[in-house]
Amino acid sequence: MRNRGLHDQLHAFACAASERLALLVESGAEIPYEVAESPGARSVLYRYKPLSDAFVRDRFPELRALPAFPEVLAALSRIEGVSGYLRVMGTSYVPAAERDRAEAALERFLERVWEEATSFDLEGDRFERAYRELESVIYEDTAVNTVLAPLLGVTLASERWDLGSGISLVRGDLCPAPPQAVWGSGRQDDDPNMLAVLTVESRPTQPPPLTEARMAFRKLVTALRLLKPGGAALSSVAWWRTDDGPWQEVPLGTSGRSRGGPYLLEPSEHGELVELFELARSRPALGGALPWALTRFEQGCEQPVALDGLSDHLLAMRALLDRGDPSPEGLARRLGALCAEPAHRRAVESCVEQAFRLERLVMRGNVDAAYLESIGVGSADAVVRELEESLRALLRDLVCGHLAPDLVGIAEELLALRPSIALEQDAPAPAPPPEADFVVRRQVTPTAPEAPTQERSLFEPTVEAETDEAVAAVGAREVGPEPGERDWLLDDDAADYSGAV
Repeated sequence: MRNRGLHDQLHAFACAASERLALLVESGAEIPYEVAESPGARSVLYRYKPLSDAFVRDRFPELRALPAFPEVLAALSRIEGVSGYLRVMGTSYVPAAERDRAEAALERFLERVWEEATSFDLEGDRFERAYRELESVIYEDTAVNTVLAPLLGVTLASERWDLGSGISLVRGDLCPAPPQAVWGSGRQDDDPNMLAVLTVESRPTQPPPLTEARMAFRKLVTALRLLKPGGAALSSVAWWRTDDGPWQEVPLGTSGRSRGGPYLLEPSEHGELVELFELARSRPALGGALPWALTRFEQGCEQPVALDGLSDHLLAMRALLDRGDPSPEGLARRLGALCAEPAHRRAVESCVEQAFRLERLVMRGNVDAAYLESIGVGSADAVVRELEESLRALLRDLVCGHLAPDLVGIAEELLALRPSIALEQDAPAPAPPPEADFVVRRQVTPTAPEAPTQERSLFEPTVEAETDEAVAAVGAREVGPEPGERDWLLDDDAADYSGAV
């Protein structure tokens, strides 16, 4: 057997066709017969020959309604040798279109399965004999290359999904694969790995499709990550073979690590995944910021700890929403305008503001529970997950073409339509959250007003005159933000902070 996937798809369709044809016979349809002459060694005998192939041919339009019909037809359409099979089977009319050729070949195959049968059971060797005949024709002077790689963390509700272009998702123990691919890669449960499988027909002298497999598998993981959150990742190695030859291990150049909970693919998600997979393979090639932002987003998803991927997600957001001028506050407003209704924008904006606060603490190495509480962050992982989900929605709409590439222009238009934006700009900033109890409070001596100078950047350090007297009592530092600054822009002066008492 040279193409296990095609064998399984044809067998599933033949089983469904067997049930449908048997029901037709039970409801009163009759299999026609003819009297055939069968000469023997000494006499001429006659017998009744059932014309079951003609019965299948006449009822084939009814078999198009079977659920497995589109999938098996797509599999046959990708095979170059279908025209040769029709010629060998004596089909006088060879259609020009790929789909018509595949349909004619499927009809002729079913006729061969039940040729001269008195019932439509798949008994004995009928199906296997017809399939060996099919493969001997369509794969003449053709090599079948198979490349497979484990998808870490992914579980499929069904046994096999065909994703098009020769790529499928298959449960590892249901297809020919090396044991390392099926049971390896560090799964925490006892279930087999899900495998991404690429099947390509080529001439025996052509090189194996390893580059094609690497690119296709990576785009498949991109589609999985855009579909929904979860620990979907690609193994760092794949396996390849030609026909029934030995499996050979090849590197993929991926990290081979995943983060997040189990990734379960439900049957209802099949169509959306196929669409995302095809779009992910084509739209990012158009250029712009989308490919780079997708790469940074995925690097953030691959980090073993959610907090380690925070900077990657913020860089992806900047690539999409930054034209060189906006502050972190401006980025927060733009993302909120694109990802939420007006009544819920503040929640998205707050998440982005918390993410920038959190990133500054990560860079300083000051992330602990007390500091997180002092800046209003209840859970660092929750902030990263919310930011990741907003980016996922934005990137998915870009890949699908629901949003134009000019996200900044779209966001500014949405913000301009917000009726209360002027009132919000004039409203006083909310009081800053208290800092940790163990931070030493310093007395600040007011300075004389200075002459107006050029407006400084929000991230330039503030020079303040401080006394040497420190208050030993615990409490929050009473240095308030400069006018126009938001509470989440922290002072970079490390002397303002002390260790725990």
